[in-house]
Amino acid sequence: PFFDDLTAFLGAMQTPFIGFVLPIFFVLKARKKLQSDTRSMEKRFMAVIVAFMLMLFFVGVATSIANIVSKWQSYG
Repeated sequence: PFFDDLTAFLGAMQTPFIGFVLPIFFVLKARKKLQSDTRSMEKRFMAVIVAFMLMLFFVGVATSIANIVSKWQSYG
């Protein structure tokens, strides 16, 4: 039972950053290195994605921790 909650916690911590935030960061760094412009509409869309992923990170981690704490007595 703890393994499911642990994987949910680890997924909530890593997935938003590895799946969404890091690729945006890499694109912006690559475009800066290549001296290519990023349109303002695209930057706004990226900012919305990053903001949503930060919210998803905090809500997911808090929910996972609350779930682990509520089931702590049944784990062992």
